[in-house]
Amino acid sequence: MKRQQVYILTHTSPQTYVSRQSMMITSLINWGPVSPSFDPNDEVEDRVRSEVEKEGVGTEREELQAEKDGEAEKEDLKVEIEVLKRTNLELRKTLQSEVQLRKRIHNELQDAKGKIRVFVRIRPISTSEIEGGCSCVFLKDGGEGSLVALPDDQKRLEMKNWDFNCVFGGVDGQGTVFEEVKGLIASAIDGHNVCLFAYGQTGSGKTHTMFGGKGGTAAEAGIAPRAAQELFQVLEQKSSMTSGQVCSVQMYELYNDTLFDLQGRDGGTKVTVKFGVNGATVVGAASVVANNKDELLELLNKGSVRRR
Repeated sequence: MKRQQVYILTHTSPQTYVSRQSMMITSLINWGPVSPSFDPNDEVEDRVRSEVEKEGVGTEREELQAEKDGEAEKEDLKVEIEVLKRTNLELRKTLQSEVQLRKRIHNELQDAKGKIRVFVRIRPISTSEIEGGCSCVFLKDGGEGSLVALPDDQKRLEMKNWDFNCVFGGVDGQGTVFEEVKGLIASAIDGHNVCLFAYGQTGSGKTHTMFGGKGGTAAEAGIAPRAAQELFQVLEQKSSMTSGQVCSVQMYELYNDTLFDLQGRDGGTKVTVKFGVNGATVVGAASVVANNKDELLELLNKGSVRRR
């Protein structure tokens, strides 16, 4: 059998061929040279990489600028701290000068009032005295330090008057009395010896003036508790300028010519006084440290209860 060959011819018109060639040329012009391995995603990655690089450069610049600003701020703070240190030193020097001036003026004022001052306090008459028909025999006469003794009805006593540093009438409260001696607390802290001595007959009001009434109210507080409170208030105000100050308490009672230590263990310890070149010292007495006003007031109350 003889093999036959079949040929299939396709006919393309000249117009179709020209049209296809034109499309290919237009495509090449629009896309440019095209690599056989071209991938559109590569272009997207390049754009993202470029944006990231730009952002990285911007962030680095910002960090460098922030670092420069931080260094400049540190330098400004150093200068400001140095100025504050110099100002603080000058203020402390001025404060020390003012404190020394205050001390001198304060103690000169206390000396001007007198190193030994005598105050008189007239107690109001009691209920039993009023019921018994008694009346006041002493009066505060006009001036601050004038005291008048009135004559009695039987004319056994004539009218007399005396002058003291200060006279407190029967209506003057505990606060008024303390105001007259309040300045002595600052003098004691400044290093001066201070002594308040209450003298009078039994029942004349010495304990009431020094320690207060039995009710324990703030208005009835006497000189001792008020002085304890004032002492630690002044110490707190001076805490920035003074250090190492310790408040210790010794408390005695002179009873029938015998001296007793009220801060001792049993509260009835007899102690003796030794006289020397530097003054008198109490031998064998207890000294208790008080760290605040509450501890000091507790020690004062403890000693007051032990009094005979």
